[in-house]
Amino acid sequence: MSTTLPLFWDLSSSSRDKRIDASVKLLGALEQFQAQHVVPESSSDDEVEEEETAKGPEKEDSVELEKYNAQDVAYSLRRLIRGLASPRDSSRLGFAVALTELLSKIDTVSCSQILALVISSSQVVGSMKGQEERDMLFARLFGLTALIDSGLVVRDSPLPHSTSSTTYASSSNDFAKVLSELIALGDTRSWIRESCWWTISLAIDALIDSSVRWKAEASSKSVELIFVPHTPWTGEKIALALKMQLLFPNENWSSILSPTFKSTSILSAENLQVLARILKQTGVDEEEEEDKVNQASGGGFWKPQLHFVWDAILDRYFSPTDTASQVNSSFPDFFRIVVDEGFFSSISSAERKYTGFEVFRKALSRATAKEVPLIFTKNLMRSLINHLSGNDRALHKMALQVAKDMHAAVEKSPELGFPLVLQLTGVHGNQHFDRITKTKTLETITAAMNAQGINDYVDHLLDVFYSTAESAQEGVQAPESTRVWVVEQLSALVRNGTIPKSEVWLHRVLEFLGLHAFFEIKKLPSKPTSPAIRALDTPLSDALRELCRIRLLSCASELINQSSSPRRKASKSSEDDIVQENEPPADKIPWVTRTVQNAVQLENDKKHFKPLVKHSSKFKTLRDDTMSAVERLQQLLLKNSPAAQGCELLLMGTLLELYANPDDEAQAEKLEICLEASNQLLFGSNQAGADETNDSEEAHPAAPIDVLVDTIIYYLEKGSAYLRIISNVAFSLLSGDVRGSTVELILTQLERRDPTKDMDEGDSSDEGEDGSEPEISEEEQSDEDDENEEAPDAELRAKVEKALGVQMVEQDDEESSEEEEAMDDDQMMQLDENLAEIFRSRREAKNSAREQNAQREATHFKNRVLDLVEIYIKKQSTSKHLVLMVIPLVEAFMDSGSDEKQFTEKIQGLLRNRLGKAKALPKDVDVQRTAEALEHLHALARRTHSKDQLATINVCSIQLSRILVREDHLKLVTQSYRDSFTDFVTRKNSSLTPPFFMEMCNRLPEVAWNMRDDLVRQISSAINSFRQAQVFQFIQTMLGQIANGKQGEEFEPFVRSFSDALYTAVTSACQDDKSNFSADHLRDICKAALRIIRLSRNVLTPAAFADIWDSSKIGSVSQALQNNTRFKTSGAAATWKGLATFASTDREDKKNKNKNKKGKGKEKVPNEPNEEDGQAESSGQDAAAQDDQKPAKAKKRKTAPIEGEDEEEGSKKSRRKKVKKSKE
Repeated sequence: MSTTLPLFWDLSSSSRDKRIDASVKLLGALEQFQAQHVVPESSSDDEVEEEETAKGPEKEDSVELEKYNAQDVAYSLRRLIRGLASPRDSSRLGFAVALTELLSKIDTVSCSQILALVISSSQVVGSMKGQEERDMLFARLFGLTALIDSGLVVRDSPLPHSTSSTTYASSSNDFAKVLSELIALGDTRSWIRESCWWTISLAIDALIDSSVRWKAEASSKSVELIFVPHTPWTGEKIALALKMQLLFPNENWSSILSPTFKSTSILSAENLQVLARILKQTGVDEEEEEDKVNQASGGGFWKPQLHFVWDAILDRYFSPTDTASQVNSSFPDFFRIVVDEGFFSSISSAERKYTGFEVFRKALSRATAKEVPLIFTKNLMRSLINHLSGNDRALHKMALQVAKDMHAAVEKSPELGFPLVLQLTGVHGNQHFDRITKTKTLETITAAMNAQGINDYVDHLLDVFYSTAESAQEGVQAPESTRVWVVEQLSALVRNGTIPKSEVWLHRVLEFLGLHAFFEIKKLPSKPTSPAIRALDTPLSDALRELCRIRLLSCASELINQSSSPRRKASKSSEDDIVQENEPPADKIPWVTRTVQNAVQLENDKKHFKPLVKHSSKFKTLRDDTMSAVERLQQLLLKNSPAAQGCELLLMGTLLELYANPDDEAQAEKLEICLEASNQLLFGSNQAGADETNDSEEAHPAAPIDVLVDTIIYYLEKGSAYLRIISNVAFSLLSGDVRGSTVELILTQLERRDPTKDMDEGDSSDEGEDGSEPEISEEEQSDEDDENEEAPDAELRAKVEKALGVQMVEQDDEESSEEEEAMDDDQMMQLDENLAEIFRSRREAKNSAREQNAQREATHFKNRVLDLVEIYIKKQSTSKHLVLMVIPLVEAFMDSGSDEKQFTEKIQGLLRNRLGKAKALPKDVDVQRTAEALEHLHALARRTHSKDQLATINVCSIQLSRILVREDHLKLVTQSYRDSFTDFVTRKNSSLTPPFFMEMCNRLPEVAWNMRDDLVRQISSAINSFRQAQVFQFIQTMLGQIANGKQGEEFEPFVRSFSDALYTAVTSACQDDKSNFSADHLRDICKAALRIIRLSRNVLTPAAFADIWDSSKIGSVSQALQNNTRFKTSGAAATWKGLATFASTDREDKKNKNKNKKGKGKEKVPNEPNEEDGQAESSGQDAAAQDDQKPAKAKKRKTAPIEGEDEEEGSKKSRRKKVKKSKE
């Protein structure tokens, strides 16, 4: 037993894995003990039997348990049964599992023995508290469940120790006793009743699955125990009745179910009302006994978990045909009476509606596409919409869960999508379901539907559109609002990018919108070519046709990038063969072209269709020319020509816009211009000019690509979303033919202008030649007065009343005329001045609002032009014209106002992220213009006072410099940076900052090395100590970036000139006591000089190094620092001392000492200033370069600092070591 006791503790663990592991180990040990157990032989059986009989049957069971089972097995059985009442952690779960498995493995116990132990261990005593009583009730329930799950209750094998073959492990009496205990246990408390009856259902299943001899006897006893006459019917009893009617069909169910149920089939139509009352947990007896019945049946108790009776009911309705045929009522009747009227009535509580939603969710998970409409009943939909519409509703979360379940059901079975959408927007739902519920239920469901479901939904919408006249006669809904809803739904399907697109329904939608946007049906064709063409019982209103035009353009713009319609081969006939679907995407007709072709086809069919607007002959000629030009493009389109695709899109998009606005003469002119420019671009010979960037407009006509881009810019200025998408996609396709003049044309639009100038010119044109306002006829004046009277301004009226006097306004006509006669000239003049001031302020307010609107529109227009720039940079990343964009973009960025924040951020992102960080550089650039652009950038950098602008200019400068360096024009770059560097060093108010040149030293080391003499020369010309220190930092960064091949013979002269400049700078700072030379700046200079000396020591020969860094000169400078009162105690003197020590160490001696180190181990060499110096020497210039990467931050060292470089830091470290040793 000592080996099994520790395992009981883990049975109560909250971890499921630990509980299972403990159960496995316990059962394994007990099986071994039981296998080794030997039943003892008794000397006198009669004496034992008499003695045991005297002690009682319970003691007899205990003795037999001890006798025929191992000691550990008997102990474990008792402890596992007692442990079922333990409230600690998960002990009840762990002990129940172990007990069930143990009873299923041993065959030396009987059902009566274990049942007696369970009952005796779970007795409820009157002195127990509520929690203790609850534990006992659950212990009995879990013990009885273990008997059933282990199969002991229906085990028909005889006990192995029995002397007679008639002693079996279980009997019908044992089975009946288990059921009786479960029924009695369920009657004790209402909250445990459902669990007890669910266990009874498990016992019935176990009985049916077994082959015991007493199955028939046990079946009869079960029916008698469960269906006791004159007891109230509950949901549990109904669930058992539904199951047992199928299992025991020979029982007298008529007498069992009467008088409560009229029919032997519980789910028959006659029993639905009674069934609804029972499932609502309401008694079915007389009204005066209703309280008594509720008390006996536990009525009024509610819990959120759905009762298991609903599984039994729904299984009968959604089961195979042989079982469902026994149901004598239809599922719609059941769901309407029991669920919809029982749980979702207007007087139902929130708890009952919650239960109804749970039933709906369970039914939805079982229903097929044909059965889904049956569960969307009137009251349910009303409750669902109400609780979805506001988060303050009691069941809002539950309603959201129902909506999520519908979406999940469609994702699992896409064929459910169409029936669900029909119900949500149908009779019991609402067409604007998403809007009134403030959710995206319909949108998510349609997105999860398959292509066939979308096709069916489109057909349904068309049916609704054409059947609204009949619906209006029936009083369902007004036809106009329904048709508007259909148009909106069709366009929403097209615009939703997550919905699977297919040519069938897309073509049907576009054909439908195009038909009602531009035409009316004169006579329905005998064989309509499309389901979208049907007869209308009631004519469409002008507003609805306008909506169709708007939605047609929006749908066409959304489908511009898609090419799911197969392109027809070039031919005059419209009925030619269609290219196969496996052809490349280039062989697909754009949907814009397809839409225009449909419109032309309907317009040519004059017998059946009539245009809403009579087109002029000029329009028809232009239309025919455009269609002919598109047919000419077929050969180029089949060759996958992006320019041809762009021209086609621009032409057909413009023609479709002209269909929508046939009176727009400017649009017609643009179409003519585009048509001519497209022909010249694709088929003409005058496309390529001699010099595309320098030719003037007078010498050569505008290039076709410029004309097309000018049209695109015109469309962007109109602000139409449809034209904007057409323009962007067309420009993306035409970007390969863009010229320098085209880029200049685009960038000209970004110049800052006064948006009110054109507006003022427009206003002045309305005035006469002498500046007076134009004359207005009496008829026009009367119309204007009528309009003003219809829409009075309350604020203006208040001001006029204040000026005139309220009492004058309120007087009658006679009184007012008398008052006017009494007014003198001064009063009249004052009144005129007041009225003039009122109207003047009103006009200024209107002008101010107009100016703000004009400025806002101008900013939006420039943002749209920037989209073209971004498209070009993305599509033509190596174009030589990108260089032309830098200066105009930078100037537009610098000239932008505070009210153009979005424009500023967008253009800054283009310059920094697109142009400035492009990996691929433009090819075949104009070197002269690139150099001029770089020089102009540096001029702007020297003038700006904004950090953001300077950082942006710096990025662009680096990029242009990279281009020039690649083209072997290093001198041009050097000259630009030389001028800027001179401005930074010598001018006190220079706008340039150190990062501007530090970035150059890091990313353009060739340019920095080419400026080495200028850097050294500017040391003495620095305006202050800060600028002088920055020069030393630049030199240090430059030397850290240059490659070994760049040094050669040029390095020694540079270091020599640098050393002279260094001595002069430090000596001058020490001699001039009145100078403002900062000690910190001098220390930075000395540190930079020390790092440069390290690098030069690794590159120069020992003789050259000793000659350049003369110890006498260094010593004299060190002495000057010590003699200066300002610098002798600063870090500059200590750093210079370390510099002197390092420079005085010979390079050859350094190598010999390193060799001695290798032979003698880690012996410290005298006169060695720092271990890091040896590391720098051995690693070469690359290590020094890495050390000089970050001049502003001192690198962390594992060894002691160089002598004198940071004396304060070294002293601090030594003090810390002394303190640590003293503590130890």
